Amino acid sequence: MNDEAPKERGFTQEESDAAKYLMDAVNIHVQASRASGRTVPGYVAVRLSDGKSPTGVLYDNRRDAIRHNLHDANMFYVKVGKATMSFREALIVLQMNRMARKNGVVFANEEVVAPQLTELMRPFIGRTLRGLNGGR
Repeated sequence: MNDEAPKERGFTQEESDAAKYLMDAVNIHVQASRASGRTVPGYVAVRLSDGKSPTGVLYDNRRDAIRHNLHDANMFYVKVGKATMSFREALIVLQMNRMARKNGVVFANEEVVAPQLTELMRPFIGRTLRGLNGGR
């Protein structure tokens, strides 16, 4: 066991890039839904590895998103409604889902509920927020 305090740092470039892809995957569907008059939320499948949506499809429900992406166990599913996703939100959502997967969550079987995992996010929250605020 390592008793040293973890290095305080911002997020990595890889985390930043993946969060941007996640943000784009959600926001494109929000804008398309607004333009088409869609009023019901949908789900987009996102890869944990890079934050990209492999299909680019907005599924009508979580079950359909899972069914069409069962070949990849490292996929998570984001609900897309009327609100866009900010970079900060995308970064935290990505980190939370990566932590959940690392702790054994199989997204095809169960949905991650953020309040149950906030205690696991403690190592990320401080460094992420400091990184987002320019190190302050």
